[in-house]
Amino acid sequence: MMSGFFIIGSFFAIDEFNYSTLLKFTGLSILSIFIVLSVYSFNAAAGKSQDINNLRLKNLKNLSPKVFYIVSLIFSLLSLILSYILNKYAILLCLTIIVLWIFYSNPKNGLKQKAIYGTLVHFVGQILHFTIAWIIFSAFTLETILIALFFSIAFSSGHIMHEIIDYDADKKSGANTNPIKFGYKNSYISIVLLVIFNSFFWASLFAFTVIDFNPFITFFFPSILHLLILISFIKRYKSNIFVIRFLYRIVYFVGGISYIIIKVISVN
Repeated sequence: MMSGFFIIGSFFAIDEFNYSTLLKFTGLSILSIFIVLSVYSFNAAAGKSQDINNLRLKNLKNLSPKVFYIVSLIFSLLSLILSYILNKYAILLCLTIIVLWIFYSNPKNGLKQKAIYGTLVHFVGQILHFTIAWIIFSAFTLETILIALFFSIAFSSGHIMHEIIDYDADKKSGANTNPIKFGYKNSYISIVLLVIFNSFFWASLFAFTVIDFNPFITFFFPSILHLLILISFIKRYKSNIFVIRFLYRIVYFVGGISYIIIKVISVN
């Protein structure tokens, strides 16, 4: 699913579909998987002791940190090589992404254990994910950042949701995430406020012709549905946190697939 955040950036940048585009897209798809395997493997190794009580990561407990570190190193090197092949500037973004997530996952002073900072890493990280995909197909512009911001805010709100899910495990490990520092309720409300802002922000990009109707409508509706899901469970979110996550993942997935299909049809 993390790879999808890279892929969507490519479809915003693609102007035509041909053999060259297909080769680049295949390369980007592989690159996104390599980067995700790299950073998630390091995260799994670095957070082995802290994540022992984590329900989301319980399936990783049977592998040793050494195995994860080796996997992370291998895929980091493969990511750097492939990113350079795809675009000579992409290797700089790829290296920045890997270093950023290492700082996030560091077992001693990792930013994932700190309120606000962990969310900021997700915010900046998603801008980099979107941008590295964009520059493989098109020149970098202000439009790149403006569109990336929408997905960065959505990505960040998802991170806070995961912090709410991981509250008990994080508290036992001594972390100081947003829900631990500011409380369950305030963290949930912050997600609601982020989604409200994001919906208005996306609409403003359409109003100022930064995006056209197709991307606007295919992502505006998921954003609104996300907001409605959050509000409908606002009095019982603790007992339905996994349901909430499942539902908003579905609506964004449908929105993303719809945009890709429309883009392919309209370009061809």
